[in-house]
Amino acid sequence: MKHYLMLLFMVILITGCSMGNTAKGEAVNNTNNVKTVTIRSGSAVTKYKVNNENLIVKSTYENTYGAINTRTYSYDDNKELNTIEKNNSITGTELITISSVKNRSTNKVTQKVKTMPGSRGETKTLIVDYYYDDNGKVIGMVQKDSNGNIIAKGINN
Repeated sequence: MKHYLMLLFMVILITGCSMGNTAKGEAVNNTNNVKTVTIRSGSAVTKYKVNNENLIVKSTYENTYGAINTRTYSYDDNKELNTIEKNNSITGTELITISSVKNRSTNKVTQKVKTMPGSRGETKTLIVDYYYDDNGKVIGMVQKDSNGNIIAKGINN
């Protein structure tokens, strides 16, 4: 009997933990009860939908040619942006994915990889490498294109 109670307790514990993680993931990407933030710049108007986690889940603007541009954002459980779906009412939809590489011992992001479709149907990749000092502070970054060419550098003093 004692073993059955212990087994039942473990099943409840594991189920509760897994449900908690699912609920967290759903909260991060929740599009219900969003606030709308409107930003005007000249004649351009951009509307942002912000959820209860203070994350932008959607943005919409109309460009000077009358095309409606929307972007839908999704995040992982740590509130890190991982996909952007761009939709233009004239040119169609494209999906941008963003992934992070972390150092296991320091739990610091050492690289971000952004993948998107190119103008000629090819896949473009942008890679950003992050560098840290001994205290864990970001001291620099290098951004490279799909061919490994350095296109941006940054140093933090």
